[in-house]
Amino acid sequence: MLNSARTVAFTLALASFVAAPAFAAESDGAQSSTQTGVVPTPTVYQHGPVWLIAWGGGSMTNNFGGGFLGAVAPFNHDYSTDGFLFRVDLSAGSYRYVTSTKDRIFVDTASGDFMIGYKKSIGNGWISAYVGPAFEDHDNPDPAAKVRGTKWGIKGQGELNLDLSDTVGFTGFGYYASPFESSFILGRLGFDLSDHFTIGPEASALWHKSYDDTRFGGFVSFHSNYGSVGIAGGFVNANSSGHDGYYLNAYWSYAFN
Repeated sequence: MLNSARTVAFTLALASFVAAPAFAAESDGAQSSTQTGVVPTPTVYQHGPVWLIAWGGGSMTNNFGGGFLGAVAPFNHDYSTDGFLFRVDLSAGSYRYVTSTKDRIFVDTASGDFMIGYKKSIGNGWISAYVGPAFEDHDNPDPAAKVRGTKWGIKGQGELNLDLSDTVGFTGFGYYASPFESSFILGRLGFDLSDHFTIGPEASALWHKSYDDTRFGGFVSFHSNYGSVGIAGGFVNANSSGHDGYYLNAYWSYAFN
C-alpha cells in the first residue's frame, strides 16, 4: 500500500505543469521537506455554478524541486454557496543535503491528503476548514536521518478569503499534518490591476520535524474565463540549515462549470 501511494503521487504530480528542475545548491546538515502542494484553493473567475476546481504546477528552491496537483469538489455542485467540500492534494519531488560526514544524500519525497471540509460565507468573503487522512514519504538512504520512510496520519487545514475593497483581497491559509509533524501558514495580499491581472506580496512559514523556514516574496496572476496562471517567488530564510536561498512557484488552475 505504501509503495502504491508513493507511485500514484509521483506519477500524477510529475506529469503536471512543471517537472523537478535542477538544483543550484545543497543544504548542509539538515533535510529539506516537501514544499509542493501547499497552496490555497485558487480563486474562481468563471461565471455560473462551479462543480470542480483543479490546479497543478511546479515548485523549486535552491535545494528542492517538484510538482503538485490538487482539486476541490463541492458536494452541492456549486462552489459559490456554503456547503461541504472534498479536497485532494498530491505532490512529489526531490531534494538533497550534505551530512555531518560530508556525504551527499539524494531523497525522493511525496505527500498527499484526502480531506472533507466545509465552506462558510462571512461578510465580504468566506472561510473553510478541512480534516482527513494524509501521508508523507521520504525515500532516504541515510540511516541517521530524522525523517525517512512513509507515515500516515491526520491533517487539518483552514482557509480565509476576504475582499478588503473592490480591488484588494486577503488570503490566509494554514495546516497541521501529523505525519512527521509539519505545519504551515501563509498570508497573501492581492491587488487587482485590471479584470485580468492580480499582483501583491506574500509571506509564509513552515515547521517540520527535520526542517523549517520563513519566506517573503510576491506573486502575479493572470485570470480569465479559461482559467488562471501565475508565478510566485522570493527569499527563503532556512532557519534550520543556515543556508538561505530562493523559492519559485508556477501554477495553473481551472474551474469547471
